[in-house]
Amino acid sequence: MDPVELELGVGMQSQLRVLAVTSNGQEIDVSADGWKSSNPSIIRVTDDGLVAGLRTGSAKVAVQAAGRRAVISIYVLSRG
Repeated sequence: MDPVELELGVGMQSQLRVLAVTSNGQEIDVSADGWKSSNPSIIRVTDDGLVAGLRTGSAKVAVQAAGRRAVISIYVLSRG
């Protein structure tokens, strides 16, 4: 998963996905159901990888895809 960090504002959303690169350089979406947030009170994530910032703070979101575990750190900032 690239990037490995993401900043969101409170109330903002972003779609996560995992891409694999084949030997000929083609990118294939290997995202799977089962995304998990380390702190659901800060980051809500749906089974298909849509994340939403609920309140300021940080959490990690992880998914198992293509036999590997992918993790992204997400920082939720106030809208300011």
